[in-house]
Amino acid sequence: MRKGSLLQLGVIAIGIAPFTMWGALIGGTTAGKTVVGGGPDDVDTSTTINVTYQSYCPWIVAGAAAFPAFNFVFAGQGVASNIPNIDPGDFSIGQYNPWVVNNNGTTNNITGPDGGNYNRGVTNQDAGGANIVISYTPLNAGDPTNVNFVQAFVQNTNGAGFTSGTIDRGSSPTPYYNGTGISGTGTTERVGTIPLTTNSTTAAWLVDIPYRCENGNDTAGDCTGGADDTLLSQVQYFQSFIEQDKVISGTNYQVLYGGVQWGYSLTMVEAPEPSSMLLAGLGLLAAGLCRRRVRRFSA
Repeated sequence: MRKGSLLQLGVIAIGIAPFTMWGALIGGTTAGKTVVGGGPDDVDTSTTINVTYQSYCPWIVAGAAAFPAFNFVFAGQGVASNIPNIDPGDFSIGQYNPWVVNNNGTTNNITGPDGGNYNRGVTNQDAGGANIVISYTPLNAGDPTNVNFVQAFVQNTNGAGFTSGTIDRGSSPTPYYNGTGISGTGTTERVGTIPLTTNSTTAAWLVDIPYRCENGNDTAGDCTGGADDTLLSQVQYFQSFIEQDKVISGTNYQVLYGGVQWGYSLTMVEAPEPSSMLLAGLGLLAAGLCRRRVRRFSA
């Protein structure tokens, strides 16, 4: 996502890679959560999924059609069959939380590894999404150190079905998230740096806050305007991979060494009007009194 008007894209496991034994687990917060909150006229619920390690991503394959000059290949497959994947333990997940209604400078925001305050500027709106910080540290011999993030997503809006896959790259002419999305190394933000240079003590990282608004006007950045009830449900799942260029048999390839899957689902359900709730309560009360009178007279 971009600073200010953070990139709002987004995307369960469609095409999971075969089970493989790995040396370590993904670090940090990987368990999904649910939050519920009341917006202006809806009850909003956002649920994140468990973070999992992936070695193949069909969503990147689908999205790569928009970048014909890039030769994507997955480590351990095809011409890259002799290149090992990175270990899940190279990834660490921070501040992974669902949110609804507010995501601003004081509520549900992210503090980046650089100390920056990142948020969507959403206040008291029927909206929701997820926060995440993904860090990659090359901890093992042979791990790539000059890397880019390639992030792809699928989404399902109002139950219409999942899209095939899009590479999440904002306005960048490259397929790399770090081209325009909030990203960096160590404690320094380095948006636009391609590639990011890492080592065993300096992580590469990205910040993302995908979200949607009930009125469909999330492109405005703060959910204002738009038409009520445009969006009632949204599912967005992402896979965020580590890429490094490598020459194989004389040809330059964009090798994808492994990544993490994460995402959220959002529902926005019309909340009953206070007057309707009052009438319903009075009706139940009257029905109860009538039942008690019937019992008394029949005794």
